Amino acid sequence: MKGLLADLQIETDKRKIVVTVKNVRFFTMLIFSEKFNPTVLAIGAHPDDIELGAGGFICRLVENCKAIVHFAVMTYGVQQRYEGEKYKTDKRSQEAIKAGKILLNTPKESIMNHFHFAGYEDCKLHTLDHELIRYIEGLIVSLKPDIILTHAPNDLHADHRNVHHATLSATRDFHGTILFYYAPSTEPDSFRPSFFVKLNEQEFDKKTLSLAEHVSQRDKEFMTSRTVERISEAWAAFHRLKENTKLEAFELHKAFWK
Repeated sequence: MKGLLADLQIETDKRKIVVTVKNVRFFTMLIFSEKFNPTVLAIGAHPDDIELGAGGFICRLVENCKAIVHFAVMTYGVQQRYEGEKYKTDKRSQEAIKAGKILLNTPKESIMNHFHFAGYEDCKLHTLDHELIRYIEGLIVSLKPDIILTHAPNDLHADHRNVHHATLSATRDFHGTILFYYAPSTEPDSFRPSFFVKLNEQEFDKKTLSLAEHVSQRDKEFMTSRTVERISEAWAAFHRLKENTKLEAFELHKAFWK
């Protein structure tokens, strides 16, 4: 244990605690209830939300902590930019599955064990209320996650906001770790990250490769590798890290040390 403690550095100021942990196993013990091989439930409103907000962190959890990760996608994302235009029902879900194979390093024959598509209609999640909550509650009961990743609260996309609030309602009795990830539509002035993951080259490359699988979304600026890179490097610059350092940022909602 002495050797592990040597890898822990804590800096404090009036607003936050910044923890730098070189030893991943000690970090897992510190934040994630002393459990290796954690089960992770990543929740997103649409295909691509999870990859954008937490793709690199998911790679880290899989590679270093042997995590079992489940993607819960609330809609098929069929709505296109203009009213009346829609994708085929399975278009974007198939893109998400291809992206997940990259992040999870999972064989083709078992990848569907890691995906849960609720199949709700996008842009109408606000009409579901308790049905959406019950769906997420059901996943928590069946999967028994240690870590839950979901949307941040202040977001300009109504589906994102509704998934966030449904997750909080569904986790009233959940005593694990909940992290909120950043999305392109998250209100920047309202996002207060206190948990950062420094991505190595392989993790960042896997994240961008997974986003490239979302072929239907390639015309969107926020999906380009350069934009993803700029955002991740901006978080690092804010915290005075070296040039070209890349971070994923999260708000830590709660974590229990058991």
